[in-house]
Amino acid sequence: MGILSVIATLLCLAGIGFGVVALATTSWINPGVGLFQTCVTFITQRCDITIGDDIIVMVVACLICIGLFLSIPAVLLLFVDILRTNKRKVLAAGALLVIAGILIAAGSTTYTVLRKPNNFAAALGLEDFGYSYYMSWGSCGSIFLAGIFAFAASAAAK
Repeated sequence: MGILSVIATLLCLAGIGFGVVALATTSWINPGVGLFQTCVTFITQRCDITIGDDIIVMVVACLICIGLFLSIPAVLLLFVDILRTNKRKVLAAGALLVIAGILIAAGSTTYTVLRKPNNFAAALGLEDFGYSYYMSWGSCGSIFLAGIFAFAASAAAK
């Protein structure tokens, strides 16, 4: 059991958790704009499903989902490595994690470039990127670092 594999596994699990929360919540742009629904609060909160309304948002969601789905077999390969060291499996997990990190980064970058908050509203403090947006970047960094640690673990394996 290598410490690098354990670190890679924990980082990957954290990244998957961040990514799932980022996809599921409605705080990509405050107040209440998510990838799949938009919520408006006046006296009560009303949320409308917006799946398929905007092609750019769907591309972002697909890139992040594909990245998260690539991370799941990588975690399983890392669990196998913790039980019994296998250099090829750890190397494959590292490659999957780096590719997943790149895909999540591509989705987050696309959202950053194409969905900037309104400058006037942002200057007044009424509109800004929300915690879901930052969690997607955290997911990207965590999964990418897990891939780097997996590569280091494969180099240290016998």
